[in-house]
Amino acid sequence: MAFVQIGDLHMDEANGWESLPRLDAIVAELNAHFPSSVDFVFLPGDNANHGTPGQYEKITHALARLNLPWRVIPGDHDFELGDLAAYEAAFPAGCRPEVEVIAGHRCVFLDIVSAGAGGPDFRLTMHHRGRLARELARAEAEGQVPLVFMHA
Repeated sequence: MAFVQIGDLHMDEANGWESLPRLDAIVAELNAHFPSSVDFVFLPGDNANHGTPGQYEKITHALARLNLPWRVIPGDHDFELGDLAAYEAAFPAGCRPEVEVIAGHRCVFLDIVSAGAGGPDFRLTMHHRGRLARELARAEAEGQVPLVFMHA
């Protein structure tokens, strides 16, 4: 399995959308040179610097041009407003799965920020711990390689 990680964009108008041209360039590069050799593109959190709808709009507009599937999880900056409402509204449910089998790998995508109090307060809830244990057992039973994706 091959994935590309585009990490910690911290998309923010306060810095003149500094990461937007970088994201646009990455999308163009992936489309031009990696159209079939990558299983998915992964955004590991801190996508928006303050978790605002406008910041997510810039990200989703850039990703709309990506010819590869992409998956996203939240980081502590995505949770800055105290919830993930803007994050969930911006990113389609299919791009933020909890579990997905990709190329024979059981990919478990964990939200380790919304159980905390914001900032660098990363936690797994009992729901996440239970799901992780079940998915690891399921991967073993089905002969899949497990991969766990989280922000920290």
